[in-house]
This record gives sequence, C-alpha cells and structure tokens, in this order.
Amino acid sequence: MNKIGIAFVLFLVYSGLNARTSEVLAEEDHPIDGAYEKQDEKKAWKDPKVKKLIKFGLDEVQKRDNRHLKLFAIKLISYEAQVVAGTNHRFLVDCRLPNSERMFHVTIVVYERSWENHIELLHYEIAEYAY
Repeated sequence: MNKIGIAFVLFLVYSGLNARTSEVLAEEDHPIDGAYEKQDEKKAWKDPKVKKLIKFGLDEVQKRDNRHLKLFAIKLISYEAQVVAGTNHRFLVDCRLPNSERMFHVTIVVYERSWENHIELLHYEIAEYAY
C-alpha cells in the first residue's frame, strides 16, 4: 500500500473515532433510561398528588420507625422520579415535630403503580439537624 493509501486509511479511522466520540458526548446531554430524573420542587410542592405521596410516606415512616415521630412536611428540598414498572418517587423533605423546634431532613422513596392504585414506602432515612 502506498503512502496515500495509508494516509487515507488513517484518515478514515480517525474520522470514525471522532464521530463516535461526538455521539458519546451528545448522549451524555440526555438522561440515562431508567435513571432518576430531577423534578421541579417548587412546582411539585403545589401538586396535590405529590403532597399525597409525601404524606403517605411520612405516615408510613411513623408506623415503621421505632421513635414513632409524628413528622410534618414543611418544605420539599428535592424530588426525583424514576420510571420502572411504575414510578419511584424520591423526596428529600424538611420536617418538624408538632409543638417542637426539632427539625429533620427525611428522605423517602415511595413506589407507585397508579393504574393499580398501589403505593408503598420502599425506603426512608431520617437525619435530625439544628437550624
């Protein structure tokens, strides 16, 4: 193979690698299928469905946690949703106890299959903090 042929082959290989790199970079701009996607907290906080899911999650935490904390949500800090065979809703909520200054960050993951009217608490974490 002559020098021009080798140069042409190298050019094709380099061009192909460059094009593939561009594709990979373009894919990174889009969320990964099945991953949690960030939701608008301010908009979600006003949504009655979201409030129902948060209340359900906090009620379940009260039943399961051995401290039996009666937590009231006061602010939605973050909200992410993951589409699976239904939807996982992951909330980070600022909560307080009634008639108390004690504050908590509560993370809850609520699984929902809306077409079956099914809701369950999958996970929770409670962290007390001083403000």
